[in-house]
Amino acid sequence: MLSGLLTTLELRRRFDLTEVDGFSLSPRSLLMPAGMAALVMLFHFWITPSLTIVSIITFLLPGVALLSNLREGPRFTLRRIRQHTVTRLPAMRGEISLFLAAGLLTLGLSTLVAAAAGDEWTLFARFGTWQAMASFAAITLSALVGLHPIIGVSVLASILDLSGGEQTLFAFVALSAWAVGTSVGPLSGINLSLQGRYGVSGYRMMKDNLPYAAIMSLLSLGAIAGLSAWLG
Repeated sequence: MLSGLLTTLELRRRFDLTEVDGFSLSPRSLLMPAGMAALVMLFHFWITPSLTIVSIITFLLPGVALLSNLREGPRFTLRRIRQHTVTRLPAMRGEISLFLAAGLLTLGLSTLVAAAAGDEWTLFARFGTWQAMASFAAITLSALVGLHPIIGVSVLASILDLSGGEQTLFAFVALSAWAVGTSVGPLSGINLSLQGRYGVSGYRMMKDNLPYAAIMSLLSLGAIAGLSAWLG
């Protein structure tokens, strides 16, 4: 919400908002994400509590997408499935390769660390406020010099032993560092697509996004401190 507010204020200073196409926040646009969140909570807490969140999302998302298209009829649904299979999925090959490589890197580094330092070794004995802040800064700064945030998250995850509330804190660190790092990372997928489509310099985009990243970093660090104190 703070990021959206900051972006709106910046756009208002630079452009006439009546001529800027944005993302609609109408109830129709929010129905899918809100419905998915509610279904995940329902399955996680009541129907299938033994399954992990990732497993629940994996089998729920295709079903929800299919049902949402069936309202337009079976012929329309089959056409959308074919379009997604033939066109959309091949277009996502870069992102899929990146995530698979990150998963392989995480597993490989975890095995290497366990073999070199033993199963008991971990980067931090306790993942608290200062450790979380340092992790956020490391991932964001590595993105600034060209390393994709998911690689930083994967490397950090492979050398941490988290339990209880530490997992929630690490998840927030990873999410916020990914969001901020993507805005300034010259090799992030979003920035690369903008460079290719509009011919904008990657260095210029990084430079223009630095004030945004600095403000969001301060807000994220404050949120990390607050979340860490709440988790105890």
